[in-house]
Amino acid sequence: MSDPKEVACIEFGNNSTYDIVSRTNSGVTFHTNHYLAQELTALNQGNLANSQKRYTKIQGFLQTKLQYDIADFRTYSDDPTLWRIGRTPTSVCTLASFMIRQFPDGQGTLYLKMANPGKAVKEYEFLLADLFAGQVDLAQVE
Repeated sequence: MSDPKEVACIEFGNNSTYDIVSRTNSGVTFHTNHYLAQELTALNQGNLANSQKRYTKIQGFLQTKLQYDIADFRTYSDDPTLWRIGRTPTSVCTLASFMIRQFPDGQGTLYLKMANPGKAVKEYEFLLADLFAGQVDLAQVE
């Protein structure tokens, strides 16, 4: 979640439980698909090694620069550790990746990369204001 002053990474669990994992007024937050908050780690399921590996990889990317743009994110999300292509019908593949960029003036953009099974990978970029105003036909996102 973000506003013009701050960005936060919040994990939500069962029965209205949540925890703020990180927050900053200048910088980035990121997440993969396992709980980090001590109160929520009991909800993690399965082997977390791959998710932790992706978390470490993203963390490494985000320590290389002070500011990022969509081109950086495209490069990062194409990394084979982060974007798994599912080489067989039963192997794990990444279905979506996204980045939200918030600007100091309050404007923001959403970059979304989708890989629905059986369809070509598609990339989208939306202004957050357009999304919140209902000016984007999300039925066209696939």
